[in-house]
Amino acid sequence: MDPPGYRPTPSSAFPPRKSSWSPSTAPSALNALPSTAQYELESLFLWYDTTPSLRTDHSSPPRTGFGGLSRRRGKKPVIAAVNGLAFGGGMEIVANVDLVVAAENAVFALPEVRRGVGAMAGALPRLGRTVGRVRAMEMGLTGRGVGPEEGVRWGFVNEVVPAIEIAVQIAANSPDSVIVTRAGVVAAWEDGSAENASRMVQDNWADALNTGENLREGVRAFVEKREPRWVDSKL
Repeated sequence: MDPPGYRPTPSSAFPPRKSSWSPSTAPSALNALPSTAQYELESLFLWYDTTPSLRTDHSSPPRTGFGGLSRRRGKKPVIAAVNGLAFGGGMEIVANVDLVVAAENAVFALPEVRRGVGAMAGALPRLGRTVGRVRAMEMGLTGRGVGPEEGVRWGFVNEVVPAIEIAVQIAANSPDSVIVTRAGVVAAWEDGSAENASRMVQDNWADALNTGENLREGVRAFVEKREPRWVDSKL
């Protein structure tokens, strides 16, 4: 089950039901991706967003590096599963996804200042919103690595656990509700206004959510005391 015309620079697999897995597989280069692979990833995530049967995606490299996307915009949740180095572009990804889980050997850094370049793909402002100004300054100005436990304390890592656990939990929920919930959080984070975000969710999503089959199924399942049988989202 690969997207049309997809070349596996980052490969894809589907380990849990209703989820996709997009590992980067260039270990000799610490999973750094060439410019062509950036476009491939953009196509991959567009395909993920437009494939109704897929509900979560978690991106993970083999043990020594991390590479992928930045500035992604889409409607479905993406989990970064960091198993090794998330430096530079990898950290740009971490700053932009919806959830971050990390292995014990994970290291996060924005080392651009040590090489005379800049982190200009969106990580700095997003990281500032997530962890606060002084911690974003420390990470950006020193270029030092941050371990997974410190990442949890700072607030940009959810847990030090396998990504598959969170992916399965999310995929078990209503795909309509997952999309709308994510939209509300992202809108407030990007706009900075809880009032504007609430209005956007109401205007753009409420009618479709409230008239959808999954809302009716969720209520029926609750009344009948059984697990819901969700249908693929039409949102």
